[in-house]
Amino acid sequence: MSSTDTITELEIRITHMDDSLEQLNQVIVGQQKQIDRLERLLKAMAQDQEALKEALPEIPNQPPPHY
Repeated sequence: MSSTDTITELEIRITHMDDSLEQLNQVIVGQQKQIDRLERLLKAMAQDQEALKEALPEIPNQPPPHY
């Protein structure tokens, strides 16, 4: 194998690696967007739960009547 063939083969491999790296980067970007969306949703749900907890009357912590 000549040095020109070796260089060509290495360039091809680098191109494939670059493509793979870009695909992985796109996956990571998509996952981060999903994580950000889920974090916002979780925060909103926690705020809603806190608001509901404050709106409900205080329920005493006693055993049920059949005890």
